Amino acid sequence: MSYSSVKDNSYKIYNAKYEDLPHILAIWRHTLEEHEKMEPEHYSCCEDALRVYADILKIAINSSQHYVKVVKSDDNLVVAFLYGYIRSLPQVFKPKLQGYISDISVDKNHQKKGLGQLIFKDFVKWAMLKGATSISLNVHIKNNAAIQFYEKLGLKKQMFIMRASINEIMSEEGFH
Repeated sequence: MSYSSVKDNSYKIYNAKYEDLPHILAIWRHTLEEHEKMEPEHYSCCEDALRVYADILKIAINSSQHYVKVVKSDDNLVVAFLYGYIRSLPQVFKPKLQGYISDISVDKNHQKKGLGQLIFKDFVKWAMLKGATSISLNVHIKNNAAIQFYEKLGLKKQMFIMRASINEIMSEEGFH
């Protein structure tokens, strides 16, 4: 697996702090808005979603089993973040511990600079130190740029999540 280096060494990775949360949420809001465009019937970028996510991150920041880090520019601006954690898999799976990436996002003004790769590589190292033997994440099927990004990092498509509203299922012919 090869990682291209960051094109500008004025970026550094830091453990996220509470004061970084407004910046993380601003970046995540954009990501959520993109998901809402792809699937408006499933995603909602609202203040309640942002508040709940902030509450999750507040707890995760202080947990040794969670990874919440930010990439900052030399002027101390948060320009990217990754939230992930270690999860134990059921006994039917050979890998017992897995690093799971919940969210990785780069500010749109700082994309294509290698920052996603930088923080991804840091997460992989962290997960390995925690005993994980694999990395997984979910990516929207319509998010071709993200799929290509993850494939470039060595991840492979393994499963599809299939979803429909109950109303859609119930309206299918023959379902009564």
